[in-house]
Amino acid sequence: MKFVNPLLTSALSRIFWILLALGAAGCALDPSMSSQNRLQQNILLYNSQFESKMIEGSAKLVLWDQRNKFIRDALAITEKINFYDSSIVGMSFFKNGEPAKMTDEGPEEGFDQALVTMRYQLIVSPSNQLKTLFVIQEWILQDDEWYVNPNLEVYFQ
Repeated sequence: MKFVNPLLTSALSRIFWILLALGAAGCALDPSMSSQNRLQQNILLYNSQFESKMIEGSAKLVLWDQRNKFIRDALAITEKINFYDSSIVGMSFFKNGEPAKMTDEGPEEGFDQALVTMRYQLIVSPSNQLKTLFVIQEWILQDDEWYVNPNLEVYFQ
């Protein structure tokens, strides 16, 4: 049986997530990257870190005034919920509170809000039954960057 050093595995995992976060930050600074691509990248990064229970990493993509509450509430999620699968099942785009016009390439430039419907397969302890949950995430454009306005209560309903 081959011995795998858990410290090495943990260190490699941290390095992977740091490189992923740096890559996302670098792309966010790329002026040629469309707002829709930056949004998509932030959605994937946030959900990947959130599902992996990397709360501090996912908190960086939460609206500033919601971060402390998010970190506090997310601790209950790390203790009680195990994620198994997730996917984006729908997206709606808004500009100044009105639905954004859609083009062949996607929403018109200048949209500043998105509602993203996520499908999760998860187990909420103490149950051992896999359940499917649909969650609508609200994403807001602030200072040319996309942030989520989280609603963690839906995970415990």
